[in-house]
Amino acid sequence: MTAILIVEDDEVLLAVLSKTVTRLGFDCFEAINGEVGLAILSEHEEISVVLTDLTMPGMDGLEFFNHARALRPDLRGILCSAYITYNNISQYIHAGFADCLSKPLEIPHLEQSLRILMDKSGRWKRRSGILRTLQ
Repeated sequence: MTAILIVEDDEVLLAVLSKTVTRLGFDCFEAINGEVGLAILSEHEEISVVLTDLTMPGMDGLEFFNHARALRPDLRGILCSAYITYNNISQYIHAGFADCLSKPLEIPHLEQSLRILMDKSGRWKRRSGILRTLQ
């Protein structure tokens, strides 16, 4: 079984995302910041996707994902931010994020992104582009 780790400093949004991801049929772990996220990731090999906020106190989402990928190179990530633009999206692609979703999040976009990334056996499907949320 695959699981998703959500790293989000807004406690209300973290709870909503966790409930949503669980309703979609995925096991879910929650972290209020990048440091907690790395600790959870190191303890749970079933985590195959991280959904992280970009702007957080301390370790931001990009730094968190870089550390997470150093621990688990096969890890896939979805970045969520109100600050995603055409000017900075290449930085996130280069960092290895499989998708970038603009805040406020639209649940159908999140579901589509998760379903595209993973099939029922947990293997990765290929993506053909991530600019859907910016168009």
